[in-house]
Amino acid sequence: MGGWHSGWGGGDWALMGLLMLTFWSMVIVGIVWLARAAGMTHGPAKPEDRHNRARHILDERFARGELTKKSTAGAVTRLLSTRPHLVH
Repeated sequence: MGGWHSGWGGGDWALMGLLMLTFWSMVIVGIVWLARAAGMTHGPAKPEDRHNRARHILDERFARGELTKKSTAGAVTRLLSTRPHLVH
């Protein structure tokens, strides 16, 4: 019959452990890759994105009547003066 290990030697068990470790590592790497590809990770916002968001908030507040035309214009001017100069 061959005993309890059915013919598996020490090297076979080590190989099986290595293959299992490789398999699960590949599964984890695949999940991380899919999450990044789907845009699930949120890195730091780019400066131009932050300025666009700020401008959008100012426009929304003006539309709701929370800001006057003069205060909105002043805020937009200050916002544009701090806008990063993009290098193309």
